[in-house]
Amino acid sequence: MTTLLMRLWLCAWVALTFGMTTTLMAQPPNDGQRPKPDEVPTIGVARMRPDGTIELHLRATAGPGGPVGHGLLEYPPGHPRYQEVLRHLGGLKPGEVKNVPPWPD
Repeated sequence: MTTLLMRLWLCAWVALTFGMTTTLMAQPPNDGQRPKPDEVPTIGVARMRPDGTIELHLRATAGPGGPVGHGLLEYPPGHPRYQEVLRHLGGLKPGEVKNVPPWPD
């Protein structure tokens, strides 16, 4: 539980520090567009809005059978980390949805 709370706090701190919009949700949206799980580990899904804003729907777990937390990070074009996030995702086009690989530690 402590790890989950620390991860969610870290997401909120990063968002506030770097000027991102952050929303903590009980469940991520399920609009039928989310990709199916791959063999590659994923920490959530990314979607690009028509205006180019990147949405990261991320999740954190506190271990097997433990609680799960969800967060939404938004990177509008012009955000200082926009290009970094886009590269991490391997590119993204408006309307496209991709799995988000973990960032290196």
